[in-house]
Order: sequence, then C-alpha cells, then structure tokens
Amino acid sequence: MNNQKEAIQALIEEYKRVIHEGTAEDFLAILSAENRCTLISIATLYDGRETIANEFLGKMRDLYTEIELISESLDINQVDEDTAVVIFGYHTECQRRNTGEPYGIKGLETQVLKKEDDSWKIVHVHYSKVVD
Repeated sequence: MNNQKEAIQALIEEYKRVIHEGTAEDFLAILSAENRCTLISIATLYDGRETIANEFLGKMRDLYTEIELISESLDINQVDEDTAVVIFGYHTECQRRNTGEPYGIKGLETQVLKKEDDSWKIVHVHYSKVVD
C-alpha cells in the first residue's frame, strides 16, 4: 500500500508540474486513456481527454504567464486495487498575462484515479475556490 501511495503522490506532483509548465501532450500522459475523463473547474465542465488537455490547459496559458499550484494536506483514499480518491487543499501563485499582476486562488480539489497498466491515471478532477 505504501508503494501505491508513493505512486499516487508522484502522479499529483506530475499534475502540478503540468499545470505549471507542461504541454497538452504532458496532460494527456497523466489522463486515463481507458475511461471518460472530466475536469470541473470553478464554473466550467471540461469533458474528454483532448478537451482537458487543450481547452483547460490552453485557457490557463492564455490567462497567466506563470502558474504554480501548491497542494496542502494531501489525503489519499485507495478505494480498491485500481481506484483511488485524492483530496487536497491548494492555493495558486500566478501572474496575469494581460497586466503582469500577481493573482492567486485557494480552495479544495478532488481527483479520482484509476490504475491502468500498473500506472495511476487521472479520471476526474473537481476543484473549488474558497471565497475570502
């Protein structure tokens, strides 16, 4: 079980790297190829691997020159051998592309993961913003 948690933590670290500096191809590599993938941002549902990799990540690249996703209090619940739910608090440190101003949000994120060919992949992401 510890090896599984370490593998899941490594996937979350790769997810954060992809948000920070990755490409659409990098995002596709961490998303499930065997299951329908969805991502719910604050007000938008992205349905499908290509949509998440291109539209969600593309929107982030259009809005910000810098994005750092910092996770806090990672909670991993391995439901069975091939399914896990990960919940963590997060905050972002960004720089707006149009003004150069710093910007950030904080909230909670939930991810559903499935194991495919001995590797964990993201099936679903849902994040919410905490209003100050």
